[in-house]
Amino acid sequence: MPDARADAIVLFGATGDLARKKLYPALCDVCQRDGLEMPVIGVARSEWDDAELQEYAGRAVADAEPSMSDEDLDAFTGRLQYLQGDYGDEETYTRLADLLKNAELPVITSR
Repeated sequence: MPDARADAIVLFGATGDLARKKLYPALCDVCQRDGLEMPVIGVARSEWDDAELQEYAGRAVADAEPSMSDEDLDAFTGRLQYLQGDYGDEETYTRLADLLKNAELPVITSR
């Protein structure tokens, strides 16, 4: 069997404490060490856009790892996309499926 690797990451609860304290710093570390070369799609109810999520995740990483270089931080936050939606609304999943149309093996986390 060939080495199966994820080609997208979806984070439900992207604006929450778990993502801020644990997931963003860990994903940035993976990006720095292994070159996280896939989109990371954050899903939450907050009325944010890509730039707001990227800023939020960047601050989270900087708080957790103050010595992180701007270059490494930008490489990570540049991968982040945001999808605003209600978890109980089917339209949220339709829009998510559209964002994942080129992914064959996405990894999906939940809050």
